[in-house]
Amino acid sequence: MRCCAFVLFLIAGLAAVFPGAAEPPQPRADMLRSTEWVAERLGDEELVIVHVAEDPAQYQEAHVPGARFLAWEAVAQERGGIPGMLPSAEELAASFENVGITPDSAVVFYDEEGGFRAARAYMALDYLGAADNAALMDGHWPLWEREGRPVADEPVPGDEGAALNISLQPFVIGVTMMQDIVWANENGRDGYLLVDARPPGEYQGAEPGDAIDRPGHIPGAVNVFWQDTLVSREEPLFRDPGALRELYGLDGAVQPRIVTYCRTGGQAAHAYFTLRYLGFNPAVYDGSYIEWQRRAHLPVEQE
Repeated sequence: MRCCAFVLFLIAGLAAVFPGAAEPPQPRADMLRSTEWVAERLGDEELVIVHVAEDPAQYQEAHVPGARFLAWEAVAQERGGIPGMLPSAEELAASFENVGITPDSAVVFYDEEGGFRAARAYMALDYLGAADNAALMDGHWPLWEREGRPVADEPVPGDEGAALNISLQPFVIGVTMMQDIVWANENGRDGYLLVDARPPGEYQGAEPGDAIDRPGHIPGAVNVFWQDTLVSREEPLFRDPGALRELYGLDGAVQPRIVTYCRTGGQAAHAYFTLRYLGFNPAVYDGSYIEWQRRAHLPVEQE
């Protein structure tokens, strides 16, 4: 009886994270904006362009005209000894409000590389329930610079009057729910697709990664390295939706229950964004593998 009660409790909890979908998932084209689209709207007062980086010197040296700076630490910080966790909702809201994001804003995030920092900012805003009008700039800074588009080096001040409407979304899960999902997979309950977004060597256990004492991956996870969703590192444009679905093994006709994770949450955010762009509703295990492998009683697999 206790086992049955546990299963019912488990199913109810997971249902809140993975809502059912009435229609087959369709790509959300509005989640990606081309460099041309952004360039044509420079100076638009309703458009908030956000440059996400660890080092503010990158932004100070050169950025898209009108872009405001958002520090990586604003969306990924150490909490409870686990690096790369989402800050509190209050801290996140304050960070986004400081760069001028309001409920009426159209928001475009970009970063200096292939987009996982920008995707983390998107995920954080989506967690607040405020990303309906947010997108990533496809190609990010490498493409903008290569195309010879306008560049600025003067910082753009934030907007002290901005205010967000917060409605927290349940897609960010912790280690307890992740254990429940692994248990459900191993015991023949409804299947969950676990996506490990790290490089293959880390997933396999051959290259542990920083601060990893038990290399490998969460049992049952499949490996889709986040950079494989891009045309190339030098040309960080998203591959077309058909190729992306094939990469994840998704045919687009059903809405599977998907959880993304990586080492500390950044690469998992890019996988989250990609799957959202494809029309799915994934969850993110924010503590990711660094938290999982620190708990000696939790199993790991190697390949």
